Amino acid sequence: MTTCRGFTVFLLGPAIGCCLVGAAAQAQTTDNAEPLQRLEIGSGFSIAAPTGDGWRKTGDPASYLKILGPEHHSLVFMANTGPSGITHQDILGFREPGGVARMIKLMAQFSERAGKAHAAGMPGERFESVERVNEAGGKYNLGDFMCTYSRMVVRDREAVVDGSPTRLRYVAYSCLGFPDMRVAASVSYSERGREQDLSEDAMVEGERFARSLQRSK
Repeated sequence: MTTCRGFTVFLLGPAIGCCLVGAAAQAQTTDNAEPLQRLEIGSGFSIAAPTGDGWRKTGDPASYLKILGPEHHSLVFMANTGPSGITHQDILGFREPGGVARMIKLMAQFSERAGKAHAAGMPGERFESVERVNEAGGKYNLGDFMCTYSRMVVRDREAVVDGSPTRLRYVAYSCLGFPDMRVAASVSYSERGREQDLSEDAMVEGERFARSLQRSK
């Protein structure tokens, strides 16, 4: 049986679930997600549940697993919320002299913490890096949310199929929304399988999940 380590994104709770991906066959599941269902993930944030056949909900508030073909080929979606590290006093100080500069600094610090946390579940002794990207803002924002974006591709030395390590492709967004930036949302999707199993369609489906993030007005 493959083992793995969980980790936390800026104190939000599990965000990648490399453990879920690696142990897809052992996941305890419920019934398939209902099509077009929106899931409240905390503090007024919601996300659209994945649609189509084969999805299993594996945790609350939003954690989903689908086996894509062979047992070792799987796709995982996760979303949750938690404190951003920006306080009510920080927000009140926005209109004070120097407030804009301080807020920009606080947002940059949030982005740095989020980027580090995204990578925290990829310990070097297990995972061999193939590709790593970490960016903030611009084209990586989700709608009106300012986001830190990470994309990683790694080989998992402890999950070997047909004599070769499986690959894990992982994308994570950690996002702030105005005007209340005290709470942030984390959304991630990841695909695991042999290199020849991996599909761009899976990444497109994951990106659709991430970009369904909304906040109640």
